[in-house]
Amino acid sequence: MQDNPSSRGEDPDKPDRISDEEAKVGHAVLSLVVSLYPSTISIAELAHRLSKGPEDSTVERAIRDLASAGLLHSDGRNVLAAQIALALDRLRILPPVDPPPKPDQNGG
Repeated sequence: MQDNPSSRGEDPDKPDRISDEEAKVGHAVLSLVVSLYPSTISIAELAHRLSKGPEDSTVERAIRDLASAGLLHSDGRNVLAAQIALALDRLRILPPVDPPPKPDQNGG
């Protein structure tokens, strides 16, 4: 009995399947990091730009998953796009996403 077969680990035939929300966050992380290449971005800055709040760990999980797949390089503090991610972007395999909103300059 599966209530949500797209959740991670619930389908024994597809143990690496992630939720739609995790996929969106992963795509946003990868797209942003690729767009910044050759610059790095800190994990804290990525989390600040893309997360929904201080308790949201989806950005950190996406970074970990993308790094383990070889699409990002991370030293635990900063993130850089891997060559394979850049190649996928050049081939337009990574669809474009809207850039995240810029932080409010007035601190709020």
